[in-house]
Amino acid sequence: MSRHQSVKLASLIAVIFAITGLTSCGGGGGGGTPTNGPGDQVVITPPGGAPIEVSVGDRITASGDIVRRGASTPGTLNGARGTFMCESRGCSLRTSSVSGSEVRTVTGVDGITFTPASTTPTPPPPTSSACSVGGTLSAGQSCSHTGGGGSFTFTVRADGFGCVGGICSGRSISLNNFSARRNSDGEWEIVALPGVGSGTPPPSGVPDLVWNDVRVSDPSLSTSQSFTLSVSVQNIGTGEAPATTLRYYRSTNPAISTSDTQVGTDAVDALSISDTRSESISLTAPSIAGTYYYGACVDSVAGESDTRNNCTPGVRVTVSGGGSGGNTFGTGSALPGVPTSGIFIPAITSGASVSAGGGSTTITFNNGGYVQLQSGARYSCRATGGCQVRNGVVTRGTIESGGGTTPPQTATAPDLVVTFAVSDRTPSVGDTVELRATVRNRGDGRSAATTLRYYRSSSPTISTSDFEWGTDAVSSLAASDTSRELGLLGVQTTSDYYWGACVDTVSGESDTANNCSSAVRVTVSGGGGGGACTAGLVVNPGGSCTYKGQTFSVSASGRGSIAFFSAGTGINAIGTRINGVLWNFRATKNSGSNSWTIHRAD
Repeated sequence: MSRHQSVKLASLIAVIFAITGLTSCGGGGGGGTPTNGPGDQVVITPPGGAPIEVSVGDRITASGDIVRRGASTPGTLNGARGTFMCESRGCSLRTSSVSGSEVRTVTGVDGITFTPASTTPTPPPPTSSACSVGGTLSAGQSCSHTGGGGSFTFTVRADGFGCVGGICSGRSISLNNFSARRNSDGEWEIVALPGVGSGTPPPSGVPDLVWNDVRVSDPSLSTSQSFTLSVSVQNIGTGEAPATTLRYYRSTNPAISTSDTQVGTDAVDALSISDTRSESISLTAPSIAGTYYYGACVDSVAGESDTRNNCTPGVRVTVSGGGSGGNTFGTGSALPGVPTSGIFIPAITSGASVSAGGGSTTITFNNGGYVQLQSGARYSCRATGGCQVRNGVVTRGTIESGGGTTPPQTATAPDLVVTFAVSDRTPSVGDTVELRATVRNRGDGRSAATTLRYYRSSSPTISTSDFEWGTDAVSSLAASDTSRELGLLGVQTTSDYYWGACVDTVSGESDTANNCSSAVRVTVSGGGGGGACTAGLVVNPGGSCTYKGQTFSVSASGRGSIAFFSAGTGINAIGTRINGVLWNFRATKNSGSNSWTIHRAD
């Protein structure tokens, strides 16, 4: 015992590792408490300011040219400042062969005594800051975001990969409203905020109503002609949707919203998960010829997870002039279907002339003369002195609509659409998930045989540029026929992705912009008995993985445990020996959730 009343290291601590938030649970994990032997790395947290003696042969994490023979010198040990003292018979430190100049080996005859100046270790430098659009991060850095869509941490690994929760990429990440990309210099740039990406599952037990199909019985109508508008509503959420109301709308553009003209309603019964209801309404075409769009919006229900997908797109309907008679338009009235600017060329001109120039068009009529539009609508002059229309507005006389002929019907054409659902949106590792797709030909002509492709995406919009998981053959479909397809997904690891499907276009298809389904988010948890711990793996509460024969698990409260250690924020056992086995294991708790991410397990 020295004059500083040092305590031998071997009797002071059994084994101490550099583990963030670590607490020894005692005894678990195998065969008694290991002790350090000569040559083992020893990382010491000085307890209560008492002197500590480091024995010859031990390796320590320390700074500076610490000790000269027979003298004392200030230095740091594991972040704590203090004084190193060499015993009277001589001792020294030399750089160890261990990688890193901060690791030193005690040599000489006697050990070295370290007396801490403070019981509070120097805090490590910050490694995380708030994410900001335009901000850049290098390897080993991270940023956090809270609010505006959720809480998450974006981390750049040592290998240059960027990670949000368990989703990692070497080039770019786009998840909901969060986006980041890797620049040519290797740094990552935050492109968009806010975002959701901590691996947190979507809310459980909540509905999500979307449109499944929208169509009209006849897209080419005469004024005041009857037709049927049909809409299907599906619940793609994780909970039952209560009864609600479907509202039908007429619009002047393809974007249907609740601000358009409401033309009717239908009651929609309660929908279980993945259930669909089909509704329809009989409508009458407007009395004025022109182009219109019809669709519907389903009223949102309590607790609905996403209310931005409750309206259908508009289905185009062309209304042409009917029989004789019709509406009359006096001076100052606009003629529906006639452009208000630019050059206009009618389909048929009789007893009338058209002049164009300077970006405008003037139509001059004799009494009884008429023009017929491409849609079939006809406008006739009913004035002794003749009529004139400039840029779609009557400037002289009286114009009467009606008497036109319906344009020839175009050849029939197919139109393929896809709806998509899964059997389980929150499976565990080891489960099998059914990918259920339905291809429907909503056109008026037969479709050729084609291919359905399943896709996995990091964003809620499915496209053919996403990762293709598998395919199914789709046979030829007559008008209104459907083909149900099924894919089986074996879940191997935790993940948080969007899934969907797209059907390949066929010859003569009338609309190829609707061949991909809506996305369904699938969040895979670690389950009760996961596989091996691997870098990037997200372990949710109740989940586990194995490393070096030991089980790493996360409790319901978010506490991580492995061997005889338990931590609330992180575990770092890099370059540490347990029972003679070298460990390189590191895991941290994810910001804003109780899940943990494995960063290293080799």
